[in-house]
Amino acid sequence: MYNFMEQETCCTNKPHKFIFKIVAVVLLALVLIVALVRDRIVNNPNWQVSVTGQGKVAYTPDVS
Repeated sequence: MYNFMEQETCCTNKPHKFIFKIVAVVLLALVLIVALVRDRIVNNPNWQVSVTGQGKVAYTPDVS
């Protein structure tokens, strides 16, 4: 004898598992993106150069 209830419960779980997997992948991607962006904002990049200096120029006019 064929049980229709078993067939129905078997097939209705598949879409929920698929949606759960998609949501899990999207949430994982968001966490990774936030972690990378936060690291860039909080820590200064290593390729940044800061220079401080002082100069003096002496010039005598050329009068002919």
